[in-house]
Amino acid sequence: MYGLEGRFLKPDSRRPELAQELANKVIDEVSFARPNFYFTGGEPLVYKHIVSLVGNASKKGCACEINTNGLLLSKFAADLVDAGLSVLTVSILGPSQVHDGIVGVPQAFDRVIEGIEAILQAKARRRSLKPVIRINSAIIPENYEKLQDIVQIAEYLRADKLTFIHPR
Repeated sequence: MYGLEGRFLKPDSRRPELAQELANKVIDEVSFARPNFYFTGGEPLVYKHIVSLVGNASKKGCACEINTNGLLLSKFAADLVDAGLSVLTVSILGPSQVHDGIVGVPQAFDRVIEGIEAILQAKARRRSLKPVIRINSAIIPENYEKLQDIVQIAEYLRADKLTFIHPR
C-alpha cells in the first residue's frame, strides 16, 4: 500500500495518470517563466516518470518540489538529488508507533526515516544543498501530545523546515 488510503486521502481523489509526453510538453511550454513545479498526489513517487520530469524541469531552470508520504523515498533518493529536486516535503505524524498507527502501515515511520536519510546521504555525496527538506505534520487528536517528539525527529533528520498543519 503506497498511497496510504487513510484519513487524508478521499477514495474518489484518484485520477488518471498524466502522460509523460504531455507533462514534458507543459514543462517545455511554461519553463520560460521559471515557475515552480509542485508534484503531489496521491503519491507522486508511484508515477513512473517522476524523476525524468523533475530532471527536465530542473534543467530548464525551474524549481521542483515533491510532497510525499516517504514510503518509496529510499528507492528514488539518489536519482531525485541527481535530477535537481529543489524541495522535498515529507509527512511525519509522530514517533514510530503514533505515525504507523495514524497511517495504518506497519514500519511506515522507519521507511520514511530511511528515505530521508538516503536523501541526506545522496546530498552529502554530491555536495549538494538541494533538496531542501521540509517535514509537514498535521496536528490531530492522535498526535497533538507528541509535537515535541516531532520537533526532535526533525532536528535529528536535519530538516531545513518544519511545518505544523491544522487540517480543519
